[in-house]
Amino acid sequence: MSLNDKIYIFVLFLAISLFSLAIARSKKFFKIEGLPWEGRIASRDLFGAFLFFIGVHLVVAPLTIVYGFKVFFGPFNSVNATGWALIYSMYLACLTLFFFTAKLTDKETRESIWSTGTVSSWQAAYYGMLSFFVGYPIVIAVGQLIRIVQQLVFNITEVDQVAVEALKLSLENPAMSVLMAVGVIGLVPIAEELLFRGYLQGWMRRFLHAKFAIVLTSIIFAAFHFSTKQGWSNIEYLFSLFILSYILGLLYEKHRNLWAPIGLHVVFNTVNVVLLYRS
Repeated sequence: MSLNDKIYIFVLFLAISLFSLAIARSKKFFKIEGLPWEGRIASRDLFGAFLFFIGVHLVVAPLTIVYGFKVFFGPFNSVNATGWALIYSMYLACLTLFFFTAKLTDKETRESIWSTGTVSSWQAAYYGMLSFFVGYPIVIAVGQLIRIVQQLVFNITEVDQVAVEALKLSLENPAMSVLMAVGVIGLVPIAEELLFRGYLQGWMRRFLHAKFAIVLTSIIFAAFHFSTKQGWSNIEYLFSLFILSYILGLLYEKHRNLWAPIGLHVVFNTVNVVLLYRS
């Protein structure tokens, strides 16, 4: 993408952002209301969830992939094998987290995670989806601004995000492409919102005011997506993900229902996947 294209996208989405923010403010989108909410997430469940998810993703899945693939298929050295390995790791980590939540957590933790508000799950998901029109333009505008500065001032080349790289690996294999898209659109948003909004933000609300809990959760969420492969491109992604996470945390706080941030996260990932596949 040329510099002129980036400037055009930035100006366009900045204008859309200002318009959507004006409407959001008039509708009190950013105002946290309601009764005081104290999180009820047990520390044991919080650390258990992160241990299960990260352990499976970084240790269990890679080990079973490398040794299992070697036993049945030989050396692990093809692009096709890498794509299937990414799918396996993603599905296994997400499903392990769901199992941990359903079977190994305290009942009070499970009840606190999903819904303590007055809106139904369908209403919460609907509100989350609508908030896409507030969050997406801001994320794109900020991302493009950072890209422009990096290119003009520091002459830094843009590098694909790890998730984008994974999706590109699957494009030439229909079955792999479908499974990758289903994982990114369906499984990952639920797992990440469960982990960061449900467990982490819910646990922080035991000790912190809502705004501090949202900010700290957003910093950790952004840092969680840091990749050494992306180099200086991490700056753009970290800022963009922080903004997205802040809005996700705000939705969870306002509606007290995990399906609100899941709704936004699903739409956000869906749009990105469709744009990538079309391009």
